Parts: sequence; C-alpha cells; structure tokens
Amino acid sequence: MHIIQYLSISTIIIGITGWIITFSVDPITSPFALSWQVTLIANPIGLALSLILVSKKMKYGTLLSVLNILLLISVFPFWFLTDLLNMLLSN
Repeated sequence: MHIIQYLSISTIIIGITGWIITFSVDPITSPFALSWQVTLIANPIGLALSLILVSKKMKYGTLLSVLNILLLISVFPFWFLTDLLNMLLSN
C-alpha cells in the first residue's frame, strides 16, 4: 500500500511541476507551453490510486484524493486564462 501512496504523491508533484513549467515559459515560442496537459494524464491516475487508499482506510488517502481532484479540475479554466493573459500581454 505504501507504493500506491508514493505513486499518488508523485502524480501530484508531476501535476504541480507541469503547471510551474507552463507559467514560466513563453507561450508562443516554447515547446513546453502545453506542459499543463501532463496533469490530464497524471492526475486521473493519481485520483484512482488515492481512491484505492481511501477504500483501504490508509493515512492521507482523502487528502491525496482532494489534491488530485483540485489539480484535475484546475486544467479546464486554463484555456480561458491563457487566452486572457495572451490578450493582455499583446496590447
């Protein structure tokens, strides 16, 4: 069960790293501008793993589930934010 817990934690770290890379590069010229899409892959896996932890009543299972859900939900407003930031920066 500890392996599942470590994998769930690593998906959260991967999701946060994807967001940091996305906000720290130039959105037009950088090949890493779409690094936020990593969270679309990593966090559903982390959510499934953390739900296994919740069902086994492991420590921090609920916290990991909430963090994975927050990272997964935060992807969808990102399209609006990038368009808004590009519009503000271009003027």
